[in-house]
Amino acid sequence: MSTEALKNTNEETKVGRVVNLRPIFLCTLFLLFGIFVAYFQVVEEGEVFWWIVLVLVLPLPCFFFVKKKRRFFVCIVVLYAAFLLGNGLFSAAVGRYQDVPSYNGEYYVVGTVVEKNSTSSGGELLLTNLTIDGRQVRGQMTVDVHKTVFTALDFCDEVKLLLNVSTYNRLEGNYGFRAEAIADGRVYHGANILWHKVQGRSFHPFAYLRGKLQDTLYASMGEEGAAVATAILFGNTSGIEEGLLENVRYGGIAHVFAVSGLHIGSAFAFCLFLLRRNRIPALLRLLIVALVLLLYGGICGYSPSVIRATITCLIGYGCTLLGVKYDPLESLSLAALIVFTLYPTLIFGVGAQLSFGACLGILLLSKPLRIGMEKCGKTIFRVVRKLCKKSIKTQRVDMFRRNTPPKPLWVEAMEKVCAFLSVSFAAQIATMPILYNAFGYFSLASIFLNCLYVPLMSVSFSWLLLTAVLSALFPLIAAVLMYVPNLCINFFMLPFHILELQVGIIEGSGLSAQSVLCYYGCALFISDKFHLQKWQKWGTVGVFLLSFVICMLL
Repeated sequence: MSTEALKNTNEETKVGRVVNLRPIFLCTLFLLFGIFVAYFQVVEEGEVFWWIVLVLVLPLPCFFFVKKKRRFFVCIVVLYAAFLLGNGLFSAAVGRYQDVPSYNGEYYVVGTVVEKNSTSSGGELLLTNLTIDGRQVRGQMTVDVHKTVFTALDFCDEVKLLLNVSTYNRLEGNYGFRAEAIADGRVYHGANILWHKVQGRSFHPFAYLRGKLQDTLYASMGEEGAAVATAILFGNTSGIEEGLLENVRYGGIAHVFAVSGLHIGSAFAFCLFLLRRNRIPALLRLLIVALVLLLYGGICGYSPSVIRATITCLIGYGCTLLGVKYDPLESLSLAALIVFTLYPTLIFGVGAQLSFGACLGILLLSKPLRIGMEKCGKTIFRVVRKLCKKSIKTQRVDMFRRNTPPKPLWVEAMEKVCAFLSVSFAAQIATMPILYNAFGYFSLASIFLNCLYVPLMSVSFSWLLLTAVLSALFPLIAAVLMYVPNLCINFFMLPFHILELQVGIIEGSGLSAQSVLCYYGCALFISDKFHLQKWQKWGTVGVFLLSFVICMLL
């Protein structure tokens, strides 16, 4: 068979199979669908009978057309099990949250301090291992305290308080469904402390390490620098001045203050950089990297984005060491499966949506965006050369072909820039509807600021974490070690002191469900995950795009 005929056969095979089925991805979809059905039933009090019937009946006609009926039957059973698992886990999580004793009045409370957040009026403590009025209860309590009490209490202190206690186990709050509060079990609130006493210390290693590092930052840096460093390292933004933090949000880069894949990826790359310079066995390297990521994730509280990034990094590195092909979509699906099995309500939280949405956008859209930008760059170069009336030799034209070495430096530079910009734009495209619906605005400045601050954060985060750890280990030279990071952070925040970024936002009341579906349908078919002919692909994209415009206008 000739090369041309073989190429045509491969193309036909590629187009013939519209999509490659991924089992973990399908299981995750059915798990999420089960969670959504449970939410509609429990929270919205809607009728779900026909939804369940649809899930049960829809795959049955396919049974008569598939050849491998036994395998198909097993797959259907597994997917049904995932659907029922998601439905049951969500209902159980909501049930546990609401099935707690109700308190309203003055009570003696015993608990352990695991988190401290400063506020304008003093501070807020998070207590766990609760005992209220001599009765051990499930859940956690947030306590509003004055500044004197806030400074007197430390991480891991086991405290006894006399204060006003109220039970707040409603599913809806001021900002909609209380997904994070239900996942964390934050069901009690305390205020107006009349008496307090430290009874001892409890063993909470993650809380102790976080407190130690946080105290080191505030002792060796300026107030603002320490607050920003704490936000970058641990996701705690309570110490940043509200006006400054709001301007950062308007700039669209507040995600650098939420521990996510950016932070975990930077720590992962830094660990590999250090370990590759030593002759350490591959398995031991994997264990060391896993230990570092799990330790840092525990200090930050194992948020969904931390769990997701840790799982994907370790799976990718493990596949590299074993020589196994790495499937990013299956890895992301496995992370989602684990996160939403442990915390089923978090699918309705903005943080989890942004974390998984950004990753999914990068997986689906970065490659087509990169290819499009590279083609535009090369076309512009050719046009400029023609306008300048300079001859383009055959060698210059051939350099754009994939297998023709060597590439000019400007071509390599352009490809690297396009690769970076495609990742940044893909993440922003995927998260734009989420941000718009959650906060009521979208920042135009974020398009440019993310391209600047994300690479800066990727480079500087690991060094900031390392210097913080060294400063905690050697407090006598902490001020020296943190001097340069303090200067860098002040320079990092300087534009947000000078510029008023509120002028660069697009405000609105949010997108309708139909608009969101059309938006993501358009993005999905732009990706390379559907093997369609060009007229089929762009025709489908055009239909979704037109539907999106119509939904926006209506």
